[in-house]
Amino acid sequence: MLKLKYLAKYMKQYNIPFYNHLILILLFLFVLNGCQESKEQKIEVTKIKEQEKKEEVEIIIAKNTGFNKQIISNGKLYANKKNSLRFRSYGKVAKIYAKNGDVVSKGARIASLDTYELNNGFKVAENQLKRAEIDFKDGLIGLGIDPNKTKAVPDTILKNVKIRSGYLKAKTDLSKARYNLQGAVLVAPFNGVIANLNLYEGNYIDNSKTFCDIIDDKELEIRFPIMESELSVIKSKQKIQVVPYANPEQKIEGTVIAINPSVNEHGSAQGYAVIKNIDKTLYEGMNVKLYVDVNVPNRITVPKKAVVVRSQRQVVFTYEKGLAKWNYVETGLENATDVVILKGIKEKDTVIVVGNSHLADDTPVKIKH
Repeated sequence: MLKLKYLAKYMKQYNIPFYNHLILILLFLFVLNGCQESKEQKIEVTKIKEQEKKEEVEIIIAKNTGFNKQIISNGKLYANKKNSLRFRSYGKVAKIYAKNGDVVSKGARIASLDTYELNNGFKVAENQLKRAEIDFKDGLIGLGIDPNKTKAVPDTILKNVKIRSGYLKAKTDLSKARYNLQGAVLVAPFNGVIANLNLYEGNYIDNSKTFCDIIDDKELEIRFPIMESELSVIKSKQKIQVVPYANPEQKIEGTVIAINPSVNEHGSAQGYAVIKNIDKTLYEGMNVKLYVDVNVPNRITVPKKAVVVRSQRQVVFTYEKGLAKWNYVETGLENATDVVILKGIKEKDTVIVVGNSHLADDTPVKIKH
């Protein structure tokens, strides 16, 4: 209105006719209104652009719940049931019926020795026993005892005659020769898989050398170290997750079966667990990584990605009325995905977990839907 007043004064001063007054006033109002609308449009566009500039974030609500502490250890696989097979005597390997990796059943033949010398030894032992039997009877007759009527003869007399005649030694030698002959064939003592067979047909071997191992690999034992600070939370019958180094994508569930109650000079105890080898992809001697999840109650926990570093300190951003708020925090226990917040945020705070990498304090943000 003030501008119209000055316009009227100006027209009167320069003696501008009334109808021209009206035209100029209307023209002025039209221009003024256009300027006002342009200003309002600019404000609206600015608001839209400001809204579009807001960082999109994802949020969670901080909760005071239990924290799954994850203990990680390295271990090695051992066969729960393993036997090293040896021949009972020296001889030449005549036949090998299995090879490394073969699955065999209990009682199946694995290898055999040439039995020529063993058979000769058995026959010699038989003949020696027959001769000793004759000498034994002759010894009884020499004492005036009927060899066919020895029931009333004292045991000490019979034993002395058997020793002098060589009867006891010949009987023992025959038993040993029979044992060695029967042992010329190696058989599987249980169902399993053949391993560490490094000999060939025609090689000579004696009972001091292992011919091969047989392993029952349906279930494998894991031996792993436990730090003394973790002994209070790892218990027998606790479930674990096992990942072979040879196949990081493979995850298998196992069970802790025992903990050796002794801490070594390195500050660790020996733990034992078992794992099923259902698909036969695990082998004795393999190295594995173990994950033990332990629940620690009453902890405020957030995803690790919610914690960023600002000015060499840990920061968690919270969402408050469209703004990102900067909070210095102190962290505690952590696992592969989450971390415990000891100080800095409270239960039920709205925590920004995605889109926080470039935020500053009071940065305008909007929640991604």
